[in-house]
Amino acid sequence: MPPRFGPGTYATHLSYPTIHLDTKLIDGNSLDRAEVESAAARILAENPAIAAVYTRTQLENGALPGGRVATLVQRAWHRQLSGDLYVVQRPYAMFGSNVATHGSPYAYDTNVPLMLFGPRWIRPGPAATYAEVVDLAPTLAYLLETRMPSASEGRVLAEILRTGTPAAATPRATSPPPDVPPRPKHRAKPALRTRVPRRSNAGPRGKSTYVLVHGAWHGGWCWKKVVPALRASDTRSTRPL
Repeated sequence: MPPRFGPGTYATHLSYPTIHLDTKLIDGNSLDRAEVESAAARILAENPAIAAVYTRTQLENGALPGGRVATLVQRAWHRQLSGDLYVVQRPYAMFGSNVATHGSPYAYDTNVPLMLFGPRWIRPGPAATYAEVVDLAPTLAYLLETRMPSASEGRVLAEILRTGTPAAATPRATSPPPDVPPRPKHRAKPALRTRVPRRSNAGPRGKSTYVLVHGAWHGGWCWKKVVPALRASDTRSTRPL
C-alpha cells in the first residue's frame, strides 16, 4: 500500500473470490475506506492473472461498469458476508496451487445443461437460446398460474413451452408477456402436481420438508430471509445447504 497510508497489514484474509480489508486499521489511521479500496484494487489489477477488481464502494452504490461479468459479480456479492475487494481472474487462471476449481464467470465454467421434462407442457428437443437458473422460478410460476416472485430477475422460457400450456385451477389476473404462448380456454389439471408420501417426506399433520440448495458463488446464507418465513408457516423443517 502507499506509504502515506501508514504501516500495517491492510488485507486480513482471502475468502475466494473476495479480499477482506482491516477496517479497524483503516479507521485508526483516519483514512477514507473508499480511497484505500481503490488503491488496493489498482495494485491487484497490475497482476497479469487478474482481469478486474471491484470495490465495496462500487458494489454498494451499484457503480460497476456494464457487461456480463459485472452483472454476475453484483449478483454474487453479499454486503454483510463478502469482502471489500471482489477479484475476477482472467480466463483459465486460478488462485493458489489448485489444478481445478469452480466459480469463475466465464462460459467454460458457467455453462450447465438445463433439462426440463413434462410432455404435456414442455416442447421436446434442445433450445439454443440463453437461459439462466433464475429463469426457472418465473417459468414454473407461469405454468402454475401463480404470481411471479417479487424479486425475480429471470424470464419465462417461452421458447421451450408447448402452445396451450395446461392451466392451473386459479387463472391469473394479469396477461402474459407477448412472447409467452397463449393459454387454453378449457380448464385442466394443475401442472407439476406430485403426491408426497406421508411417512418418508412429510412430518406430523402432513407438514413438508424443504431442502434449500444455493447456487454458484453462494452459501446457505442466501436463504436467510426465506428460512424464517418457512419456519413460521406449516413446514416441519428447513435445511439450507
